[in-house]
Amino acid sequence: MLEITSLIGYFDLDPNRVAALVLDIFQDQWDNEAYLHLLPLFSQQAVSASLAFIYAHYQVMLIKIGIEPLGMADCCHRNTAL
Repeated sequence: MLEITSLIGYFDLDPNRVAALVLDIFQDQWDNEAYLHLLPLFSQQAVSASLAFIYAHYQVMLIKIGIEPLGMADCCHRNTAL
């Protein structure tokens, strides 16, 4: 984990954007728990903001195609029930 924080500093990366990328990749590889271990590197605010943005994006996409979006509680319940 020290290597990741060093890379963020060395390349002057935006930690919020890196957190968003980690979440984006985790979305595609949800069975890879390594991404869960990376999340504590980032502030809770950055992770929360990224999750809120992703959630809002999908809500808008569903509305555009005529599907009534679920609430956050429904989404979480369905994902944990799998």
